[in-house]
Amino acid sequence: MNRDFMSIGVLRSAYLAKYAADVSQLCAEQVENEYQRRGLVIPVYASSTLHYLGEKGPVSVADISNDLQTAHQVTTQRVKKLEELRLIRRARDRDDARRVLLHLTAKGRDQFEKLKACMAAAARAYEDLFEDIGIDLADALCRAARALRRRSLDERLLELSGVEPIDADAA
Repeated sequence: MNRDFMSIGVLRSAYLAKYAADVSQLCAEQVENEYQRRGLVIPVYASSTLHYLGEKGPVSVADISNDLQTAHQVTTQRVKKLEELRLIRRARDRDDARRVLLHLTAKGRDQFEKLKACMAAAARAYEDLFEDIGIDLADALCRAARALRRRSLDERLLELSGVEPIDADAA
């Protein structure tokens, strides 16, 4: 039996995070060939960080985290990998010596140009996928993220369950 047991009934919606992670993993794995064809050495997971740096740099780790809405620790790990690949370098901000800015190296600028071309091709491939599935999945995921930032899943669960929130002080 090839059917995923979670695709049946109520479980299908309940495991949205699993399905989103599965799609994310599939996309990352399947775009890897295109990265190799285009001479990209960056890991797929660090693409948005390099792209941001190429468009907005020089910037700080905090700038990247805030604008890409990723955890500071995650951004730091991605930056470290890009540094190991010698695609970026750190330098003190001339206007504020306490602040460290990230800059693309010459190799980083080359990778950024290749990445932009790759992302343009990926966008066309995703549009083809969206036509196949009948929904702009990127738009739907962005709308879902905004809605969850406005009203969290936890709030929704509390409203629908009728269960009183746990009072941490009373426990």
